[in-house]
Amino acid sequence: MESQNLYQLLHQERTIGDPINKQLREADAPNFACPSDLPQELLVPESGMEGGWRDKREFRTGSYRANTGRVKGKETWYLAEEIGSGIYKGELQLGWRGPMHLVGYLDLTEESMRNIEDGTSNTLMVGEHTTSTNPNRRTFWAYTWGGYAMSQAWNDPRMFLGDYDKCQSLPPGPGSNRVCMAMWHSFHPGIINFLRCDGSVSPIQESIDLDVFGGLCSIAGNELVQEN
Repeated sequence: MESQNLYQLLHQERTIGDPINKQLREADAPNFACPSDLPQELLVPESGMEGGWRDKREFRTGSYRANTGRVKGKETWYLAEEIGSGIYKGELQLGWRGPMHLVGYLDLTEESMRNIEDGTSNTLMVGEHTTSTNPNRRTFWAYTWGGYAMSQAWNDPRMFLGDYDKCQSLPPGPGSNRVCMAMWHSFHPGIINFLRCDGSVSPIQESIDLDVFGGLCSIAGNELVQEN
């Protein structure tokens, strides 16, 4: 992205919460912010090792998240919560993983272009996420805690809601926040912009069929995707 000055601020041998990476995680990053989103601001994420659970580090918000894949239940590809039990019970297909997900679990590694068997034009890589409530649950462009930098396809009607607090109040009820913290949403009326694995950018209607959207989020699900 030709942001060499920003890249040089990253000390890869340290965690993103380390004091040596403070300048990076607090940096303005216009390329990671959609003009229609709320203004970028410094906030403490509500949870995570460098967020509300421990160190309470401030991070700069952003608008875009990686696509980690498609799930059937409450599993997450970005934290691998119950992924193993889901696969072995036949509830989750390995081909449903997305182009970017947790690595080092179930022998999963970084994906290459040849692994995108569904086709690069049929697979989403990055999309918009924001919330109109609870700003500490927004996207943080340099925060590596899964639910703040990654989202996925859920078989859940709340997936495009874009209101974290309202999402928490709807079935299955308070405390079940995995969908709420990893939705997709933008402030463009009725659409969300996505970058596909072939490098093209296109809007997705929020009215899209959830199964079709799930097919767009998997790299090797062998789904027949008909968006229109």
